[in-house]
Amino acid sequence: MCTVVFLASCTNSNLGTLGGKPVSGGQVVEMRGIYSARAPIGDDWKTKIDRAKGAMTFNRSSPDGRFTFVGIFPGYLNPGNEKQTEDEIVSMVLGGEENRERERGATRSYSLKDLSKDVVTIGEKKLHVMKYTVSDRTPVPMEIECAFYLYLPPELKMNRVFYAFRIADVLSVRESVYETDMKLIEYVIDGFQYRNQPYH
Repeated sequence: MCTVVFLASCTNSNLGTLGGKPVSGGQVVEMRGIYSARAPIGDDWKTKIDRAKGAMTFNRSSPDGRFTFVGIFPGYLNPGNEKQTEDEIVSMVLGGEENRERERGATRSYSLKDLSKDVVTIGEKKLHVMKYTVSDRTPVPMEIECAFYLYLPPELKMNRVFYAFRIADVLSVRESVYETDMKLIEYVIDGFQYRNQPYH
């Protein structure tokens, strides 16, 4: 088993309250000496930091109902699980996340589609990626493109800490259709710097 601090799913109702402190695109934001990250490129971003959970999020929204959410969430493996292979850890984390999203959808009127998994390199970081689209039917019908990036640092077997990056971006709401820019989260991941120390 593993514990991951995931404060948000990919539906608007579960993102928590959007808003926060205004931040400039590309600005470096610190998480109490544990890690730092750059805000996504572009304008109108706000950031929220949960120091107790080590989570950092960026969001922006518009009056027509569109929002974009990018988050960084630490997690850690329970003692002994660090001895598993990389594939086993990835399967455990991504499989757990997929199951949570499907369970949420069954009770909150949304469904997943177009789910895919891949491995990518951003900067010098190897990431395991799960992408999918959420069709949310309440309260306002919309489609949201989501991606979950899992980063297993080289020190994982020593301190059991890993990081998850999430993006949720509205593809369509009412009659409006948009295009998701995955470079927003790639920019955040590329600028992410951790301090090689346990979170918990």
